[in-house]
Amino acid sequence: MQQDMLRPGREAPTPPRGPAERDAAASDDDGKGKDTWCRRLGRCLSRRVACGDLWAPCRALYAQFAAGAKELWADARVAWRHKHLDAAGRARALSWRDAKAAREAPGDFLRMLPLLVNPLPPPLGLVLIAIAYRFPKRLLAAQFHSRSQAEAFAAADRDAQRSAADALRRSHALADALEEAADGLAFVAAGDAAATAQYFERYFTGGAAPLGLGNLDAAALGHLAVLARPRAATCCGAWQLRRRLARAARDVAEDDALLAADGLTPAQLRDACVLRAIDADGDDARRAALRRWQALHAAARRALRRPDLPPAFVFLSALLVGTQDDLA
Repeated sequence: MQQDMLRPGREAPTPPRGPAERDAAASDDDGKGKDTWCRRLGRCLSRRVACGDLWAPCRALYAQFAAGAKELWADARVAWRHKHLDAAGRARALSWRDAKAAREAPGDFLRMLPLLVNPLPPPLGLVLIAIAYRFPKRLLAAQFHSRSQAEAFAAADRDAQRSAADALRRSHALADALEEAADGLAFVAAGDAAATAQYFERYFTGGAAPLGLGNLDAAALGHLAVLARPRAATCCGAWQLRRRLARAARDVAEDDALLAADGLTPAQLRDACVLRAIDADGDDARRAALRRWQALHAAARRALRRPDLPPAFVFLSALLVGTQDDLA
């Protein structure tokens, strides 16, 4: 029997344990349990440290939001101090930076008001800020964007404007009109009053003008609205698009009255070109294109003796010349 029990492949039975042996085994189990809880506590502490590392980007995000709120508040104060001024008054009394803030800060402040007046107590209120930074291009004003975000959004705006310009060039209804209007830009650049008036009457302001806002279809108006405001939604009625384009053209006219291409930083220069649908890469090319664009529009205003130009011409002029070298 003992030989069978000790045969290879079979384990020897465990001998019965006495009271002393059972107490010793119980103490060993308690020691193992203590070791297990110590290991669990160590893992929890390591996770706590890892969670602490996760708070670093959250703190950076909140610091970015606080800096944006401070900048927006300063712009809102500028807008409030000069709320009695119209476009002409802002052009006479304010600098380009303050006039831009006075023009855009009210809309940006109303847009950001739900986040600035956050009803949720911390840390729950940080969730709304995190959600807003998940979609910063749509939910946040420009003051709350980081430098890398601003550059990425500007590149996306240029791509959207290029796509809209290509769609307008490929349009069967507008291809011939755009080509003829591009050929007539030489009269505008020369400053001939009679020829410039006839040019605008034929292509932009006349009752049968092919590039007038009243004669463009919904698809062409949508592409033109993308040239004017790449981030704005275009899924609205034609009359809303016409109103938006007219307002955007007035903003560009006011901006032209104060803008000096030589005194702009690279970021301001980039934004100024996007505002005018100017497609150029590099600071030098943008500065030269913006300078020539302003010269063309200044010549058109002098010839027509009016401060505002047709919205379609404002946002199609860079497209019509094809390359800005044609205006030199």
